[in-house]
Parts: sequence; C-alpha cells; structure tokens
Amino acid sequence: MTIISLSPTRISLFGGGTDLVPYSSKYGGLVISLAINLRQEVMMHSLVDHNIFPAKADPKFYQKILDYFGINGVGLYCSFDGLIEAGLGSSASAAVAMVGAINRWQKRGMTLSDIAETAWELEVGRIGLFGGKQDQYAAAYGGFNVINFEDRVTVLPLTKEAIERLLPSMVLLYTGDLRRSANIQEGMRTLDAGQVDKLDRIKKIAVDAIDPINQGDIAKVGYLLDQAWLLKRQSNKGVSNTYIDDIYRKALEAGALGGKLLGSGGGGYMLFIVEPNTKQDFIAKMGLQHWDFSPCWQGLETRILP
Repeated sequence: MTIISLSPTRISLFGGGTDLVPYSSKYGGLVISLAINLRQEVMMHSLVDHNIFPAKADPKFYQKILDYFGINGVGLYCSFDGLIEAGLGSSASAAVAMVGAINRWQKRGMTLSDIAETAWELEVGRIGLFGGKQDQYAAAYGGFNVINFEDRVTVLPLTKEAIERLLPSMVLLYTGDLRRSANIQEGMRTLDAGQVDKLDRIKKIAVDAIDPINQGDIAKVGYLLDQAWLLKRQSNKGVSNTYIDDIYRKALEAGALGGKLLGSGGGGYMLFIVEPNTKQDFIAKMGLQHWDFSPCWQGLETRILP
C-alpha cells in the first residue's frame, strides 16, 4: 500500500505567541493565520523500507512519530516546497502530514482537530519542540482563519474576498539566514508580568486587525503589523538581531507599511505589507530572495495510491 499526504505551511499574520502554553491556557490566545501552498509531502510505502527526507530534515523526527504509532518496515519519501527552520511552521506541517498518512494507514478515523492535537502533542512531548498549536491547526485545516485558543481550539474562517484584497500587498522574502535555534520559544515557558503584558497587547492587536482585513484597509493592516512586530521583539529574547533589525529598517525606508519576521524568530522568512503598485519596486530595492505563494484552502489532503 502507498499513501500520499500533503499539508500546507502558514503565514502567521497576527497574534503569534498567544497560542503558547501557559499564556493560552491562562488568558486565552488568538491568531490570524493564512495557510499557503508551500507544502510538506509524505509518501508512505509498504513495499520498501528506505527513506528520503527534505534537506536539513532530521530523520529522527519522522521515526519518533512512526514509533509512537507502532509502525515499522515502511518507506518514507518526504519533500518540502520551502525551507526548513525558516519560520513557516514546517515541522508542524510535516507532523500533520505524517499523522494524516498514519490515520489513513491504520484507519483510525481521526478528525482534523484530532490530527492537529496529536501532531502538537508529539512535537512537544515526544520530539521536544516547544511551541504553540497554531501551526498544526493551519496545516490541518488550511485557509485564512482566526484561530482561538481557550479551553478548546476553534477555527473561524475569514472570507476568500478578504485575502484576495490583502494578497497583492503581501511580500514574502527570505533573509538568507536560517533560524539559529529551534528553541527560541523556550523563553515563553514561564512568563513574567512584562511578557504577559506584551502578549495581552499582541492579542488585542490581532482582534483589532480583523475589521481592517475584512475591509481591505491595507494601510491599517500594515500599521498594526508594525506595532505587533515591535511588541514581539520585546516579548522574548532571541526573536530578532541586528541583521534582522537592519532588514526591517531598510524595508520601511523602501516603502513597507509594516512587516514581521515569521515564526519564533532568529532568521528565515520575513513578510511585508506594501502598496500594490510599489510591490515590484520594493522587491528590487530589498535585494533579497522573493518567494511566490498562494493561499492553500484545502488543508491536509491524503489519498491511497493504486
């Protein structure tokens, strides 16, 4: 038997960090997340036992998931359209793709939420990657969503029209520097009063961003993104550095309305909001690698190959 499983990565626009425990369990978190078509792909084969993994992927990551479900003697062909450890939630996407494939393989009947929760539990508890749940839910559900993290996680879709108005202003650039540590978010395991205050304000900005996003108010979205980025830099050591700060400063000088480093920080992809008619000029001025992307509405997809 051969099963193929595909799951998207994501661009976290607002609220990143508020999905982390203990903040989300004590105060409730909220993020605005866009799933994109830079996907993880997993092919699981019963007739071969050799493996192929994406560049810089750790084979132990995949093996620990197989071991958890008691699976052995299978082959994995895994690929990724983007760069690992660069802020797109690639590990969560890979975990969701793996759990999704195993769900079909073992006929477990798991829901998308079951798959997202299991992927998160495996990453944090078994693999040792501390993080929130937004990446797993984005990979499982796809789309453009407001995701609430309280006693349970709820996924509230935004309209396709909203992202269609915003998309022409979005620019995804690669800084040329991968994240140096997968454990930057360890500084959020225990929170002091200052960190809680910053996360409260980040969450409020996420709430405030919903109406401008729906209305296509690019200037307001850019402004709020800028304010949220400044707070994120203050909330946790290691999020930024002089190299990232210089890129952000240059972007503002080149006309960006706002932006942020994606993921937990330290390096990788950066997102900027610009006026649509200045987009190509902005990309040229920045001199960084531009990555094209589109929204991914499907979320996790699995199928059995003949």
